[in-house]
Parts: sequence; structure tokens; C-alpha cells
Amino acid sequence: MSELSDFTVDFLIQNGIDPNNEVSLVTALTGQEKLLVHFAVVRLMDKGTLFSLPALKKALHYPASDVKISALHAIAKIAKDGEQETYLAALNDPKYPEKMTAISQIEKFNDVRAVPSVIERLRKILSRKRLRVYFDGHESEVTLAVKYLAQFKTGENADLIRKTYAMIQEKWPNLELLEQQRLVESHTEFRPVK
Repeated sequence: MSELSDFTVDFLIQNGIDPNNEVSLVTALTGQEKLLVHFAVVRLMDKGTLFSLPALKKALHYPASDVKISALHAIAKIAKDGEQETYLAALNDPKYPEKMTAISQIEKFNDVRAVPSVIERLRKILSRKRLRVYFDGHESEVTLAVKYLAQFKTGENADLIRKTYAMIQEKWPNLELLEQQRLVESHTEFRPVK
């Protein structure tokens, strides 16, 4: 996302926002026009510093999902693993519907404190059969969560993770075929159910 389209930059400029000035971009986040707020958040992924973080955290509560998703990505790009609490809060917040984005950041930064929350999210996902959204074209929320948990399967949460893997195996029919394939290919704990 480092190179925004000319349209995006022109749109920001036409609305009085300097696309190369962090303070101007942060000011745009207080607006009501969704497209302007979204473009400012996306631009902050490249132009933002720690100064932007409070405004980006407020954007996590913006009514539009694409703004929320972009805000969490911007926070992660700026703060890296320094905002684990924010990613965990997003995962646990019932009003933050973009759980996939939260899990992707938690998985990326390997914080063991998220294990119980990720397991609870898996329970909710697997309690029903539904179509999944795929991150980067091949990872679903389920496969990202399992990838995250795999990092800690021999630590203090080993028993809890082992039980979670057993639950996933029990709920195998609730997984999509692509999820089943990814789990079998990437994790020896899983096997196809006939």
C-alpha cells in the first residue's frame, strides 16, 4: 500500500488534506465523510508515526468496516508488536466485527496472552458452518488461528491447545474444503475425516 493511486492523493488534496502531512491526515480522521476518513487512514500506513496512534485507535470505532480494518493495519504497521493490547482488545470486543484482521495481527506478533481469546474465537467460528473470508487468498480466520496456536503448542498452554485441536477435528465437517486442506498440509495434528 505504499503507493496510493493518483485518485486517492487528488481526493485528499481536493478536500483540503495534505497527503504528505501526518497532522493533516490525523485531522481528517475526525471527519464524517467515510471515503475521506478511509483514504486518510490508508495514507497513515505510510506517513504515520506514533503520533497517529491515538487517532487510529479512535478510528477502530468508526461505523464503516473498511475504516476499522485499515485502522488496525495502520496501527500494526506503525507500532508493530507494541500494540498487542489493541489487537487483543479488537479480538475480544463484540462491537469490532473484523476479527480476521485482529487474528492476523495477533498471529504476526506472537503474543502468548492471546491464546485463550483465540481459542474462544475458534469455538465461535466452529459452532456453525458458514463461508469464510480468506486472508491473502489462502488463509482463513481458522487457519490463521491454528497457525498462531501452533507456536505455543509445547508451552504452558499445551493442554488447552491440544484440546482445541481435538475440538477442531470433531468439527471437521464445519470447515470448508480449503481450510481442511491447509490444516492437513501445515499441521501434523490434523487428518482428513472420511
